[in-house]
Amino acid sequence: AIMHDTDQTRQLARLSKDITQIVARAAPVLEVMRGASKTEPENADLLQRMLDERLKNMTRFVRSISANGPLRDGLSESQAAEIVWGMTSPELFHLWTIDRGWSTEKYEAWLVDSLTLLLLP
Repeated sequence: AIMHDTDQTRQLARLSKDITQIVARAAPVLEVMRGASKTEPENADLLQRMLDERLKNMTRFVRSISANGPLRDGLSESQAAEIVWGMTSPELFHLWTIDRGWSTEKYEAWLVDSLTLLLLP
């Protein structure tokens, strides 16, 4: 549904809501995987494939919002995809919600506001 929406702001809001639910579940698992990847090459390979796949998904998402209107001046789709990839990372979610004690609602609101400011004119 996000990819078929024609309003960039709504797309960012929907992504923020969906990704918050996903990373809330994925963050603890990825934290364990990161630790295991330091001593287990198979885990390191799997983790890298997961990170690469997430970037591909964020690139598709950025292409979708870019098709509905311009990105911020000087921002390429590739740069925008990397921004979304980093901002929606389980690690950043963990920092805000676990280390800083934010609610998932606060994280979601911050994410949509930040992505809007960083990506759209």
